Amino acid sequence: MKGKILLVDDSDSIVRLVAPELQAGGYQVYHAEDADAAFSYLKRDSADLVLLDIELPGISGLKLLEILKQDARTAGVPVIMLTLHKEESSKLKGLEGGADDYVTKPFSPA
Repeated sequence: MKGKILLVDDSDSIVRLVAPELQAGGYQVYHAEDADAAFSYLKRDSADLVLLDIELPGISGLKLLEILKQDARTAGVPVIMLTLHKEESSKLKGLEGGADDYVTKPFSPA
């Protein structure tokens, strides 16, 4: 396996699209539907990458990003925002908040 990816998204269709592609590429994929599930996973295990949606039930993805970057255990984990928010202001918030990249939905798995 190439590494562990935590996919934080509450959309089943995105999970069904993204997870198989990543697994076919040799990655282990773990899914969290919200920030609480992501925290639970990261308390017991690590991730080499977090794919993070902005709109989550409960805490937003941007707030979760902020928390991850402030925690010494997760501050160095790369985060890619994976979201419907196409506005430049949202992209800037994500990148300024510590995201390594910002991908808007819909996207091509390739």
